[in-house]
Amino acid sequence: MVVKKDLKKQAIAESIAAYLVANGFADSGIRTLAKAAGTSDRMLMYYFATKDEVIQAALMLITQSLTAHLDSLITAQTISGDQLLEVLTQAGRSEEFRPVIQLWFEIVGRAVRAEQPYRDCAQLIAANWQQWMTSKLPEAQHHQVEELFAQLEGRLMLHLIRF
Repeated sequence: MVVKKDLKKQAIAESIAAYLVANGFADSGIRTLAKAAGTSDRMLMYYFATKDEVIQAALMLITQSLTAHLDSLITAQTISGDQLLEVLTQAGRSEEFRPVIQLWFEIVGRAVRAEQPYRDCAQLIAANWQQWMTSKLPEAQHHQVEELFAQLEGRLMLHLIRF
C-alpha cells in the first residue's frame, strides 16, 4: 500500500529531477533543491536522509523517464546494432533530450573524479542503459553493447561541444 509519505517523497524527487535537468548541478545545495521541490530544507531531509539520497532518487527518475520515452520510439522487439545506434543518436541530438544528455555528461565528469553519489549513480545508470540496449539487440549482437554504448556517447559528446 502506498502511503502519503511515499507519495510526497515521489513528488519531491520528481520536482528535483526536473530542476536538475533544467539547471544541472551548479547550484544544487540542499536549500536550492528544497526550494525547487516547494518545501523547506528541513522537510527535504525528513523525506531523504542525505543530499546524496535526494540526488540518486532524482537521477533514477530521470533515467526511468528517458527509458520509457525511448521504448516508445523503438517498438520492434529487436533491432540491429546499427539501427539502435542511429535511433539513439537522433534522439540524443534532439532539443528535447539535450538537457538530459548535458546532465549525463555532467554526472560522468563528477564520477571520473570519484565524487559521490555521482560515481555510484553513473555506474548504475550506465549498467541499466547497457542492459536496456542489450534487450533491444538480437542475441547474436549482445556482445556489441559496450562498443555501441561508447559510440553513442562519443557521438553525443561531439554534438554537444560542436553546437
